[in-house]
Amino acid sequence: MAAPITYDHKRGDTLSRAAILPAGTLPLGDWSARCSLVEQFTNKVHPLVATVVPVAGPDVRYALTLYAPASEVEQWRVGKLFGDIEFIDASATPEPFKVSSATFIINLKSDVTK
Repeated sequence: MAAPITYDHKRGDTLSRAAILPAGTLPLGDWSARCSLVEQFTNKVHPLVATVVPVAGPDVRYALTLYAPASEVEQWRVGKLFGDIEFIDASATPEPFKVSSATFIINLKSDVTK
């Protein structure tokens, strides 16, 4: 099993991540996403704004963004936060199709400059 992807981030800074998902990650569909981070010791949940939009081109690809404003990140506890992204295809029948990413870790660090 591969080690989880880990990111360092400073407490109180805007969290903004964007990526183009590789072709074939998600099939053609009406995709949305949701994402939450969970604090390691308190299990407190911090939802992120997650968006998925199709990217023009010959392959089926999607752009993903994750966002939390600085005012919310300021309230998070320093330490490890665990997250994953749940992708939902609302066009699937008889019910929406759901698939989750691998778990990732954000190491939330203290911000020296205030």
